[in-house]
Amino acid sequence: MTRKQPPDLDGKVVVVTGASSGIGRAFVERAACPGSRFALLARRGDLLESLADAVRGRGGEALVQPVDLRDADAARTAAEEALAEFGPPDVVVANAGLSIARSVAATAARPDSITRSVATNFTGPVAHALPLLEAMRGRGTGHLIGSSTANARLTIPGWGPYVASKSAWDAWLRTAAAELAPHGIAVTILAFPLVATEMSRPTLTGRRAMSAEDAADWISEAIGSRRPRIAPWWLRAAEVANAVAPTALARAIGRSSQRLSQP
Repeated sequence: MTRKQPPDLDGKVVVVTGASSGIGRAFVERAACPGSRFALLARRGDLLESLADAVRGRGGEALVQPVDLRDADAARTAAEEALAEFGPPDVVVANAGLSIARSVAATAARPDSITRSVATNFTGPVAHALPLLEAMRGRGTGHLIGSSTANARLTIPGWGPYVASKSAWDAWLRTAAAELAPHGIAVTILAFPLVATEMSRPTLTGRRAMSAEDAADWISEAIGSRRPRIAPWWLRAAEVANAVAPTALARAIGRSSQRLSQP
């Protein structure tokens, strides 16, 4: 498949979370160019260092930030450090996430499934984004791109921790978009379908998935178009069906989704 042309990031500051692997890494590897400046955030510092070397090898600059977004204070500090290093970003790619497929019954024995999901998929990304958004608001321009899921506005039995936390993130991004537009800041929601990454590997068997490289192309498209949402072609129809017949749709989806739940 022919890859889309990456955006011209010469002279641009880009903050990427979840940059060590998967979608985030694929995007940075494609988009790094002379004059680009990246703040790279993820938990695994060794993988970030190798990615930073690749950015520098292409004539760009890179700040490595090994941070666990579940620590909201550390997330906020990382944003402040990125601002001190590069100034207000042109683009923030809030891509980090955690996928846990677990039923209500199984979550009773693993309540941390909820707290970990909410911290990684919602409260941590928000804590990290807020200082960056404030800096962009002061400058009068910027772009926040949030990785979400096509399931954020649907009912997916067996995936409560993941879908609930991503739904909160999705709703916050929509609210932020309305509030920030008058200040010159665009917000794009990427409603990804299943993407083949290290994180999703336990649930990939027998299922079609988008490649991380194709998902990274969505980020490039978002930067170029500044569209409010990029989603699979079928999602609008699914959301209409969910509004009209939510119980029937949830039962239909649940016949396959519950088989993927973790104990």
